[in-house]
Amino acid sequence: MMRYALFLLILVLFAGVGVSRPDIKIARPDAYFFTASPSAEKYPPEIVDPFKDLTIEAESAVLLDLSGDKIIFKKNSDFERPLASLTKLVTAAVFYDLVEDILSAENAGLPIGQESASIVIPITSEAVKQEGDDGFLVNESFRAEDLVSAMLVRSSNDAAYALSSWLQKKSNKPDSLWFVNEMNVFVSGIGLHQTYFLNPTGLDVDDYLAGAYGTAEEMARLFSWLIKNKFDIISATSGPQITVYSVQGKKHIFESIAVPVMPIPELISAKTGYTELAGGNLVFAFGLGVGRQFIAVVLGSSYEGRFEDAMKLYAAASRYVKNL
Repeated sequence: MMRYALFLLILVLFAGVGVSRPDIKIARPDAYFFTASPSAEKYPPEIVDPFKDLTIEAESAVLLDLSGDKIIFKKNSDFERPLASLTKLVTAAVFYDLVEDILSAENAGLPIGQESASIVIPITSEAVKQEGDDGFLVNESFRAEDLVSAMLVRSSNDAAYALSSWLQKKSNKPDSLWFVNEMNVFVSGIGLHQTYFLNPTGLDVDDYLAGAYGTAEEMARLFSWLIKNKFDIISATSGPQITVYSVQGKKHIFESIAVPVMPIPELISAKTGYTELAGGNLVFAFGLGVGRQFIAVVLGSSYEGRFEDAMKLYAAASRYVKNL
């Protein structure tokens, strides 16, 4: 009986004593998300216009982003200006087009590259009379593709004259302007309606009349078309020089005017031009990483200024890509 009473007493004592428990609170749902203080907030870096302070010497200029076919910088881009030796880009394209048409019967089934490789073109006395001395000798002969490369890399007027005059004779065309007319038909056909030619070299006709005219925007469009459709024609212009041999075995080295003074790692192609009326002209294409390609054009700069303008446009394009 005593044990039972003691047991009841112990139960009463424990029942009167409160057992402490931790104060558990259920957190609100939003408490699981960290909210930074205003001082810790991160803001995206300010995007600076890459062209805001861009100043160039050229009278006209264009920078074309090929990935979206979008002009991202322009200066007087629709002003018609003398083209000088940028003309030779069309001389080359038209030469190959006409060769394909005229010689198709003689070389049935051959691709244009093999077809033109079989063509040997002589250097005439009239050819070497053209402005500039490129080291050609009268009665030397060259493969057509080698003359085209010399015309584009070194901007050879001798080569341009030799190519166009040979093709005119081959086609039995008495009109001395036949080849030039074909050049004008060609540019019109690809949608360039402010571009026209008076000769196949781009040399000034006289003190007041240039050998060709066009706009910076249309030159960018022309270069874009060539890259997409006839890149093999202009591919040689990406290097500092080319070496060709005449049929007679004489070695000729033609150095690029543009490449040595344009330190652009991903240079795709470049063509220069200069006359008294035109001033310094330049069109070039370059890459800036995977999938990013650009074309830049400057018209009406100075002889050296065109290359300074080119590097400014290249630097601006680099900043533009970093903002993307």
